[in-house]
Amino acid sequence: MESEIQQRIAALPPPLQESFVLRIVRGISVKGVAAQLGLSSANVRKRVQLARVRLRRDLRHLNDGDSPPKTLEAQPPPVTPVTPVQAQSKAPQLPPPATVIRTARVMLPCGVEQLFHVFPAKPPVSPGRKIKTLQSYLDRHPGSWRNHLALAELFYLTGDWIKAIGRWQRALAMRPHLPAALKLGDTLLKFGEPEAAADVFSLARRREHPSSASGRHLDGWIAFCQKDAARSAMEFQAAADLEPDNPAHWHGLALARHLAGKAPEALAAIERALNLNPDDLPALSISHDLLLAAGRLEEAIRSARRLLTLAPLDLLTLRRLVECRCQLGLAHGAAGTETRRLLGRALRLSRNPLLMREPLAQFFLSRGQPQKALTVHSEFAERHPQCPGGRQDPGRLPETNGLPDRTPPGTAFWKSPALNGCNGACYWQMKAQPRQA
Repeated sequence: MESEIQQRIAALPPPLQESFVLRIVRGISVKGVAAQLGLSSANVRKRVQLARVRLRRDLRHLNDGDSPPKTLEAQPPPVTPVTPVQAQSKAPQLPPPATVIRTARVMLPCGVEQLFHVFPAKPPVSPGRKIKTLQSYLDRHPGSWRNHLALAELFYLTGDWIKAIGRWQRALAMRPHLPAALKLGDTLLKFGEPEAAADVFSLARRREHPSSASGRHLDGWIAFCQKDAARSAMEFQAAADLEPDNPAHWHGLALARHLAGKAPEALAAIERALNLNPDDLPALSISHDLLLAAGRLEEAIRSARRLLTLAPLDLLTLRRLVECRCQLGLAHGAAGTETRRLLGRALRLSRNPLLMREPLAQFFLSRGQPQKALTVHSEFAERHPQCPGGRQDPGRLPETNGLPDRTPPGTAFWKSPALNGCNGACYWQMKAQPRQA
């Protein structure tokens, strides 16, 4: 019965589930729940009431039958022997599915500000104040590994990923923690450090049983860091077979198949995660990226719309939506007015036009204004001369539109032979020298 109740709670819509778990399961006061979720107290009570109604309806079959329901003591579950392998495979748990989406502004080592999705378990309240409090406490008690983890999470949510990496490393040196290792490895991958990420996953892997779902999941990430797409997909598939209701395995499988260039199989894997929960935020974000890479722009727009319904202030998804509409040529008439409205909303949220250079330039190109698009890229190149993307983008526009190349002279860029191409996450090693005459 307890297992059935937990499954029904997990199946609740995220807005109802958050309020119900915080208020009923964790016993937080209504005012405390309202403060955490940014809602009114009346809204929290209403959501808890709706969750109760749905749970009563879904669990009514437990009391159906001719005989009255028996208590747990009267009908204990059958005792089955547990082998050491089973016991070790169920000990570690992957982090629970995310119910909140946020856009983090991350300053990359090359000096360029970039947007990334983060999926916290709950929205932070006054993160700046909490960061100061935790830093002051850790100055006096540096051995508190839980507070190191909490501080790393706050740095992660606010976009200060360099500091988050340092705190995670200190916490994991004190005590292994699987969710922290997964987040640290994912962050290092976004920073273009696959070898360091593989080391983190390997250290966490030593504590997992070889046949456990968590162990196979970590093996999948290790192979992913090594660019072994076939082995990565095989390991994630094995983890998903062991725990088919865990969406994290399907997320990894979709990314591994995408790395292998198998777009239909990647989309099929992410559909499995969305079948488990249509509001799975990481799955929706991955699905949008996969649809965009496959050229299925109209479906990518619908995915972005769904994400914006769940998170109206998600700047990264808003930027993606504008880019999709520009690629479809929706820049004139009523469709162009809608695209312009979305672009203006994104510019207001970003407070930094350079973050929106791609959709802004695409919008100008779609409207037949290449000179304005060139100006956007040239401003970025002037502000960030160390970023190769700023040099390449304006360099392509004159070739395709017959415009003079106004990129700032005096700097030449080339790719380090030991690294892969730049994806905006510092895979590049930049050098500068005067141009040859």
